Amino acid sequence: MHGRGVPKPRPCFSSPIVPSCNERDGARRRNGPQGTRAKAKLGASHPDTLVSMNNLAMNYARAGRRQEAGKLFEEALVLLKVKKGASHPHTLQVMYNVACIHALMVSDSKDKTKEADLAMSMLQQAVDAGFRDVEMIKKDSDLDALRDRPDFKKLLNQLEAKAARRKK
Repeated sequence: MHGRGVPKPRPCFSSPIVPSCNERDGARRRNGPQGTRAKAKLGASHPDTLVSMNNLAMNYARAGRRQEAGKLFEEALVLLKVKKGASHPHTLQVMYNVACIHALMVSDSKDKTKEADLAMSMLQQAVDAGFRDVEMIKKDSDLDALRDRPDFKKLLNQLEAKAARRKK
């Protein structure tokens, strides 16, 4: 996941390295609930605040606190779209993370179809805005709840076709 720089994106929550409780607790102490310390000190749309919000949401997701992660990712996404634009790499990665968190929540949802629709909608928005990592989408286990859907298969086929054309 992103820090200050923009390293190559990885799958959002399926990383084999999960932060220890001490690391998660440290993030909570530094950032406060939903990054409130960073927001208070730097402002809600400061780049460091947005990175802190994303990182805290990642930790929430890894800890199984998916509802909290989803709310924080979505809040960060709104601010990123305004601050950096919809096609900025950080914005695209958070769009992808929102899709992942909704896909992960499908199994626990009372309305599985609605949750999966939300995930697909955000994944489509990320792709429309410029997210192109076909291999990540193909391999990311966070998206497993979407794999049998015709719209997921269609999106993946379109991305693969575009990737093939770019290689020519």
